[in-house]
Parts: sequence; C-alpha cells; structure tokens
Amino acid sequence: MFTGFRWENRFPLMRSYFINPVLYVEFEDINGADRSFLEMVNHDSVADLYTSNAEARAEKEQALELKLILSSNTHGWNISENFMPRNH
Repeated sequence: MFTGFRWENRFPLMRSYFINPVLYVEFEDINGADRSFLEMVNHDSVADLYTSNAEARAEKEQALELKLILSSNTHGWNISENFMPRNH
C-alpha cells in the first residue's frame, strides 16, 4: 500500500572552504498507515501500530526539515557538525 513519500537532498557550495556549509532539506508527506518509525514524524510507541490501515490512512502528516551542516577536512578526516535545537 502506498503511504506517502519522503524527499531529502543536500545543497553544498561549489567552492571548498576551511568550514564547508551544506544546506540539508527533507520533506515528508505520509498518511497514518505508514508503519516505519521515523524520528522526524514523532512516532512514539508500538501503540501506533494497533489501528487498522483503513482508519490510519485518513490521518495525514506533512513535515519539512531544514538543517545547516558544517564540515571540515583535516588530516584525511571529514568532520561534520550538525546543530539541533533542544526541545524543552
């Protein structure tokens, strides 16, 4: 059963710098019948699996996520930094 789609991409700058910025974009359009557990859509427990597919398909979710990822190349290593806001 088709439950939706997820698209993600990274957009780096064309030149190399000491710290390289990359824009990460992710878009998701799914319905509640999706049985995968993804961090982005906040599935919390196995109890999400108890509803029937017919009922769950009525529930629609869309999410957009943007991140700035910074990376550096040093001594043969690539070090990436991903800043995430803290939820209180």
